[in-house]
Formats: sequence, structure tokens, C-alpha cells
Amino acid sequence: MVDRTGDYTFKLCSDDGSRLQINELPVIDNWGLHGMRCMEETRNWPAGWHDVNVQHFENEGGAMISLQYKGYDTEDKWQNVQGYYQK
Repeated sequence: MVDRTGDYTFKLCSDDGSRLQINELPVIDNWGLHGMRCMEETRNWPAGWHDVNVQHFENEGGAMISLQYKGYDTEDKWQNVQGYYQK
């Protein structure tokens, strides 16, 4: 839920690949075989509800993924996005 229209930055970190889509639009593509790597993207979002979809895969070794965002609603401070795992 975005309370105020404006620029929001999303940061997706993962070991190995991950992707972020919002409203079915690609936002971050952090796909591939790699250790922990973070990517950021800033976009302007209108107020209201938005569908967030994160994909992740792990090849071998450590597994980790995190999604954070910041913007007008967060006073420009990073907030963790919590979700649930669905196969």
C-alpha cells in the first residue's frame, strides 16, 4: 500500500537469483548464479495498492533473499517487506 504518490526505491538482495515485479511490470532483475548481491531501482508509484511478486532460486551454498523499500511513506528510511513463500 502506497499512501502518497512519489518516488520509491526498492532494494532486492539475494544469493543466488531473484526478480521483483510490481503490478506485473519488471522492476529489478538480479537473476543468475552469484553470491550475495543487491540491486536498487527507483520508480514513481501512485497512491494505492500494488501487487508485489518476488521470485528467487538457490543453486547451492548459502540461501538468502531480502526486499526493502524507502520513499515518502517511510520518511526515506529503509523498510523490510515481509511476505510468504508459495510454491
